[in-house]
Amino acid sequence: TFNVSTMVWQRIFPSAGGGTMRRYLRLQKALWNKSLDTEHLVKGPVTLFDFADHNDAVDAATVSAIKEGSWRISDDEVIGGFSRSKMSMVRTKNDLELVEKGDNPEPIVDAKEVEDDDFAPFIRWKGSIDTRIGESSAVHRSGFCAIQSPLYPFSGAKLAGKYNALEFKCRSDGRQYLINLRVSTMFPGDLYQAVLAIPATTSESKNDTKFSKVIFPFKKFQHTSHGRIRVIQRELDGGADVETVGFTMMDGTDGDFEFDLASIRAVNYYDGDIMGEDDALAPY
Repeated sequence: TFNVSTMVWQRIFPSAGGGTMRRYLRLQKALWNKSLDTEHLVKGPVTLFDFADHNDAVDAATVSAIKEGSWRISDDEVIGGFSRSKMSMVRTKNDLELVEKGDNPEPIVDAKEVEDDDFAPFIRWKGSIDTRIGESSAVHRSGFCAIQSPLYPFSGAKLAGKYNALEFKCRSDGRQYLINLRVSTMFPGDLYQAVLAIPATTSESKNDTKFSKVIFPFKKFQHTSHGRIRVIQRELDGGADVETVGFTMMDGTDGDFEFDLASIRAVNYYDGDIMGEDDALAPY
């Protein structure tokens, strides 16, 4: 029997895990729990994406160019270019071995597969930049690849007035990447961007839990529109309601690139410290 209510429920809460509503409710629960602490006005971190979490891993494993609710991938093929990339969800050491050989990781079966203290699950985004312009292309520049997170619904993750920075647990090849924040705004095409440049990861550290934790205060993001920096900047000094987080590789240099991302958190960052981080028993 065709059951419409079951179909709708499965769409909102997929049986395999993941989904926009689970992500939204997790954040809302975390923000609510923080609000109950009346002793500390400045709150400790909340997670936006963590690929050790089964639901975030499921969303990342279904990366697509068009599917809503998953991570999305794009490149300059849309303008007749030749750059290409691939994103893989790496949950185990065996997954990493497969991805390193160019194979696909194992399908996600259940949450118990990632119980390994010596390995931190992550997404690996790798590809090749080619700045050649296609013969039939009307553009004057080419050479980019990009990924974008699933959407936080209902006008974004409500971080404005609560958090002043984002923390990215990541590692890379030393090339410059752009971080793209799409925030709740009245102006279509608006994007806030910052340059992520960290030292290249050594080959010895790729098989363990070593990642860089890079913190970007919201006020460091530049306001752009349709790829151009706006003359009049609207700063995100008071935080932002973040709808999506993305990354772009377009440094103008031909060749391979590789970027690993383990988690993204909203934090309060003052004088070189993350507030609420050191209380291991009960971060406020």
